[in-house]
Order: sequence, then structure tokens, then C-alpha cells
Amino acid sequence: MDNATAAHNVSALIAVWQTKAIVSLILCITGLGFNGILVLTFLVNRHLWSPFNIYLFNLLFANLLYFITESGFNIVDNLYGNVWWLDSACCTVYMYGWWVVSLVQLTTHPLIATNRIWALWAPINYRHYHGYQAAIGQCVVTWMCAHAIGLWGLLADHLYYRNLENTHKCEIKTEGSQKDWMLIVQFISIAAVVTIVVAFPLIVYKERQRKRIRGGITAVVVLNGTGNGKANETGAMGQKQQGDTGQTDSSMFI
Repeated sequence: MDNATAAHNVSALIAVWQTKAIVSLILCITGLGFNGILVLTFLVNRHLWSPFNIYLFNLLFANLLYFITESGFNIVDNLYGNVWWLDSACCTVYMYGWWVVSLVQLTTHPLIATNRIWALWAPINYRHYHGYQAAIGQCVVTWMCAHAIGLWGLLADHLYYRNLENTHKCEIKTEGSQKDWMLIVQFISIAAVVTIVVAFPLIVYKERQRKRIRGGITAVVVLNGTGNGKANETGAMGQKQQGDTGQTDSSMFI
């Protein structure tokens, strides 16, 4: 049954567990379990709440929300050969996860990378200006920007361009009047990937440099400790010898 035929016979659709549907189910179960456990771990262990870990929690929460809003509907969509038989509200939730939450995920990765660069290349400045308020503020701005951009295309599609009755496809129109919006999304996606690619060698270089410095400091401390031990041992042996000599000299006068 092709999509054209299914569009006119939605009530006769049969779920078929093909490769895409099975993979979607496995990813959904794995993603919900893994991210759910980690989010719960952060919530019940307050000692994990360092300023930098706030970014990690933000990413884990975005991942969990993505699997809740997008992955379940993606399984249904793949089961019925990408023929949408649910209502428009379900389609909106599906597209919210696909476009809005995924933008939060996408922009959180370069946010983590740039903060890591800041911490490694300007540690004093980072410790002075970065804290809980800065981390939370950056995460909030990330969610606000992702919603401002993502909802632009999502609401326009929901109000003006969606035609489920005829197409039976749940997808956002990215052509015509939505082309400008799509170009902005593509620009953000490319910028995020470029930021991560550029940040990676900078982070690796600084981490290796810091390990070499720590290794040198450790070696110096060990050598100094060994030298002091030998000096103390030599001094103790000298004092013992002097004591023994003093006792011998005294006995000669008795």
C-alpha cells in the first residue's frame, strides 16, 4: 500500500513492524531509560549540582523531553508507513519535539563546549564570573531562543499550512513562505556543528597541556620529598655518630 492509496483509506491502515519502526522503538526505550535515570540521579543527589553540571542536566532534560514528545509519535508514524492518522494536536506535539526541543539539544552542545574553553583558557576569569546564576541564565536563554525560532515555524504550519485531511503527512512545510525560517534553522545547525568542531581541538590541547604541567609539579614534589628524606636521614645518622663519639671520649676521662 503506497502513501497515495493510504491517504484515501486511512481506516484500513495496518501497523507493520519494519526496520524503521523497530529501530525507533529501541531508541525510544533506550533513550527514555538512560536519560530518565540520569535526570533522576541529578534530582536526588544535590552534591552533583555544580555550575558546570547544570549544563549537563540541561542537556539530559532536553533529551528526555525529546524522547517523550517525538520518539513515541515517530514509532507510530513509521508503523503506518509515514501515513498520519492521528489528529492535528498530536502532530503539533510531534513537531514540537522534532523542531523545538531538538534545537535546544543542538544549541546546548556548543554551549557546553564554549564554557569548557572558557574554563580551560581563562580559569581565573571563569572562576570569578561563572557560577550558578550564569549557568542557569545561559540555559534559560538557550530554551527561550530555541522556542522563539522553533515555534515560529511550528505555529505558522499549524495555523496556515497544515493539511492533514488531504496529505495525511505530519511534517512542517519548509518551502515557499517557510523558506526563510528554514534558512535560519539551517544556519543555527551549521553554526552549532562548526563551534563544536573548532572547540574540540582547543579543549584537547589545553587538557593535555594541563596534564603535563600537573605531571611536572608532581615529579618536582616527589623529588623534593625524597631529597628531604635523605637529608633528614643523613642528619640523624650524623647526630648518632656524634653521640657515640661523645660517650667514648667521656669514658676516657673516667
